[in-house]
Amino acid sequence: MKRAYVVAVLGAVVGTFLGLASCSEANTTGPVGGVKDTGTTGDAGKADFGTNDTGGGGGDDTGGGDGGPKCPSVVKTGSIADLRNPASGKTAIVNDGIKLTGVVATSIKYRTRNPKVAGDPCQFAVFVADANATFQPWSGIQVISYGKNAEARDGGGVTCPIGTDFIPEDVKPGDLLDLVGTYTEFGPTADTCGKGTPALPPPLPGKQPQVFKVCELTKKGAGTLPVPADVTPSQLETKALDAGAAADEVLKWTGGLVRIKDVTSDSALTFGNFKIAGSTLEVTNTIYYRGAATSPTVAKGDTFTSITGVSLLDFCTWTLAPAKCTDMVPATGSGAKCPTPTGG
Repeated sequence: MKRAYVVAVLGAVVGTFLGLASCSEANTTGPVGGVKDTGTTGDAGKADFGTNDTGGGGGDDTGGGDGGPKCPSVVKTGSIADLRNPASGKTAIVNDGIKLTGVVATSIKYRTRNPKVAGDPCQFAVFVADANATFQPWSGIQVISYGKNAEARDGGGVTCPIGTDFIPEDVKPGDLLDLVGTYTEFGPTADTCGKGTPALPPPLPGKQPQVFKVCELTKKGAGTLPVPADVTPSQLETKALDAGAAADEVLKWTGGLVRIKDVTSDSALTFGNFKIAGSTLEVTNTIYYRGAATSPTVAKGDTFTSITGVSLLDFCTWTLAPAKCTDMVPATGSGAKCPTPTGG
């Protein structure tokens, strides 16, 4: 498993109950705001690597921090599918200004960076999709927003000030959003993957699209969450380096709300992840993780009627990330289960 997971175990031993440190020791993911996250070092979720190995969740270290990014002087408009689908003739390229109107949140807000010292950038994310009845290929994307830089807190450690970025703390799946930001693509380098434990090859596809440096974001009210697209694990998994054009299949669904059905775990739950039998796909707790209180019980051989989540690149592996534990539906007789909710 990832070096992040080894660090997480050590953190648990010394009492960092909610901590999962990243492989780069700079960026982790975890829910924030209305999901009981204080924004303090050690209470985030798991690693999500950026283009420069430190820009967790993608992007880079520019345009964030106190004051926030400036809006692009020129923006492309249209649907997410217009801006992402190569067949549209309207695709965005890296550093294009992007304006999205009436897109639907498909996840909660979560943190993509775990700052270590005061002054480190604080970075948050939410996934969005075009407002279709059913999720369509190319129509999802991750949105990144920077808050104020981390501040020292009494008693040691640092905290990310809540409510200082553009993503509302209470955003939830189904909310309608208007936003402006910059298009980019992120992914780990071969060197980063090679330093993991175990060492991994760079992923294929190697980049995940996103809108980062968000400079405007408005919650417009409640919409309708698209029905997840039914896909197979092979459509979401990391491809072999000789896969060629077959790798493009993953890009259709990345950032999107998808569902796999009638699948079996090929491994026990290990630091929030488990593999799906017959594929290289991993199911991850990157978005819903809130400490041991949300850890499901999963053993090798457990079966699921369905698992719904967002397709995303986590470290060097393409994964399926449920928005909440109960988006994993065990089959009758399966030993897999989510903990009993305790509120929040």
